[in-house]
Amino acid sequence: MKLNGLGIILLIGIFSALPFITIAQDVGGDPDKVGAPNVIRGGKSGPSKHKLSPQEKKAADTKAKQMKDAAKAEKAAAKFHEKIQSKQTKEMMKASRAKADAYNQNKKPPWWKRIFMKKQR
Repeated sequence: MKLNGLGIILLIGIFSALPFITIAQDVGGDPDKVGAPNVIRGGKSGPSKHKLSPQEKKAADTKAKQMKDAAKAEKAAAKFHEKIQSKQTKEMMKASRAKADAYNQNKKPPWWKRIFMKKQR
């Protein structure tokens, strides 16, 4: 087998990068190094029995309230933006949405395939 210059360079590059790839993959099964979330595994399967402290409960409630307020504000902003648009703009946007839907309709799989296909993620 005869290798030209480019083939030799690629071959050398693959074998020189191989140790670095194996080092990057060898993390010893430590979930922190792999990037997996820290999971405390108990003897029983199912939800953990860890009880939240009052501070953790308060922080979770505050975070949930902030997310709810942010979603509410975003919805109000979208409604205000729609409200201030002129009638012509609304009609133009409706027409362009219909045109886009008609254009993108060909990209959707048929209804019988959507029923029987596996879920796509």
